[in-house]
Amino acid sequence: MDKLKKKELIKKEMKIKLSKKNSEKSSINNLLFGINKNINNSKISNRNNNKKESQIENNNIPNINNIQSNISEEINEINQKKTKNEYIIELKQKCEKIKKEINTYAKKTSEELNVTEKVKMNNINDLRQKLDSLKEKLQSELNLKYPSIKEIEPLITFEEMQNKLKLSKKFTEIMKNKYNYQYPTSIQSVSIPIIYEKKNVIGVSETGSGKTLSYLIPCFHNSLFKKLENEDKCYKIIIILPTKELSKQIYNESLLFNKYYCENNLKIKYINTSLILSINTEYSNFINNTDVYIGTPNNILKLINLCKDDILNILSYIVFDESDKFFELGFIESIEQILQQVCKISNISKIFFSATISENLTTIINNNYADSIKIRIGSKNLPSKNIIQEFIFCSNEEGKINELKNIFHRQIDFPVLVFIDGVSKIKYIYKKIKYECPNIECMFSKMNKKEREEQINKFRIGDIFVLLCSDLLSRGIDFKNVKTIINYDCPYKITNYIHRIGRTGRAGKKGFAFTFIEEKDKDNLFYISKLINDMKNENYSDIKCPDWLVNLSKKNINNKIGINKEIKKEIKKDKNLIGKKRKREK
Repeated sequence: MDKLKKKELIKKEMKIKLSKKNSEKSSINNLLFGINKNINNSKISNRNNNKKESQIENNNIPNINNIQSNISEEINEINQKKTKNEYIIELKQKCEKIKKEINTYAKKTSEELNVTEKVKMNNINDLRQKLDSLKEKLQSELNLKYPSIKEIEPLITFEEMQNKLKLSKKFTEIMKNKYNYQYPTSIQSVSIPIIYEKKNVIGVSETGSGKTLSYLIPCFHNSLFKKLENEDKCYKIIIILPTKELSKQIYNESLLFNKYYCENNLKIKYINTSLILSINTEYSNFINNTDVYIGTPNNILKLINLCKDDILNILSYIVFDESDKFFELGFIESIEQILQQVCKISNISKIFFSATISENLTTIINNNYADSIKIRIGSKNLPSKNIIQEFIFCSNEEGKINELKNIFHRQIDFPVLVFIDGVSKIKYIYKKIKYECPNIECMFSKMNKKEREEQINKFRIGDIFVLLCSDLLSRGIDFKNVKTIINYDCPYKITNYIHRIGRTGRAGKKGFAFTFIEEKDKDNLFYISKLINDMKNENYSDIKCPDWLVNLSKKNINNKIGINKEIKKEIKKDKNLIGKKRKREK
């Protein structure tokens, strides 16, 4: 009986297993059938969609092939960055090894080394020559023009920065995870250790190279360190910026860094007129309860005049960011008054940062801060090499509008910033092209604060694809993902051109810049031509422009204003093609 029972149980188990297998098979078949069905349905829907899309004109939906190519380009850029940074780290490590060899070799006597004193000195000189050649390579890889790398020690990795400057243990993690920096940029690796030591610094580096964190990291760390040591009246920081938009941006970035690194221990205030009026009577409490002051020159000057020596005696750092712009916007008197009061106190570290440096700024710095350390990454007053630049000649205003439409109907990368001179002109062009591309908006100085902030936020989020704007957005405003810049109106100054196109190609990413040139721009073309030639001399490969524009600065060295007859003939040849409606590129 027991045997029969066992047999029946085994049969039951076998049946259960078989049923499970069949159910699995059926479920797999159903799943496969469902997938095939979905694939067929998607194919049918794709065919239908393709038919619909072919019927729709002026379609501006991004192409999948473009997206894939962009992704592959970004991956290649990341790999190139890795290899370059790895090579820089290797060079630095080799330098450190040879330094140690020189020190250990120099300490030992000639008897211990079993060589004569002459041989010992020759060997040391050979090692020093090797070290100098490695340092020169490192300097060229960092694109550091000055100071000489023999005078300073750049910190190549965040780990090295963290250990040598005794920064928080979270620092490397914050930089890599929160800010997506795998390695410090050239300006960061050179300027952070110098600012950390409270020296006067003038930093010039291309747009989007990480200048803001170059001063926030050392300034905030020193302020926090002293505060945690219960020295509340030490290491206060003033940061001055040329525009309200820029000062608001740096204020927000300061709040983020304070949250990530300082754990909200520093008290940061955005200085505006209403705040100054509110602290008119009790400014001593305000000073004691604030560590960082951020604002425009006029408001900072009002604050210093109100608080007098009380704020300057406890001030450690004063930062002039986008310092070149102060002279363009008429802040010279305010800046000079601030500097007069700051120069009285020797222990305040003065820091100037800009992407370009003008003669006005250099004269002021040379007169007041002869002891300051000048840091320059890359060539003077040149844009980033990551930007592909194209100069397009248009015969008149109508031609420029047509060319703008043509660019929108190419497969260009969004989002796009279009720089136009004048409020009325921005409004006029907006009416002309608002149906050419989805989500076009405009922004200018006459809009109120809220409207401007809304437009900037929408553009950052991606609700606006194309933003028509004035030079208000050409300086310092950090839009992380701007792909294309269009200079609808040719800029009057080289610095303006550099700052405009500098809104793209940031943090090592690729960008595109189109500049329209018409015949009335002839007074400015000499300087643009000179800039193009300077870029070509510095091996800028991605520049497209007419030959006559390249040769203009060479032909008109003695006559900077106007275009000669030969060049006018060359321009006339282009008029048959330019300024007329072209066939739209699909």
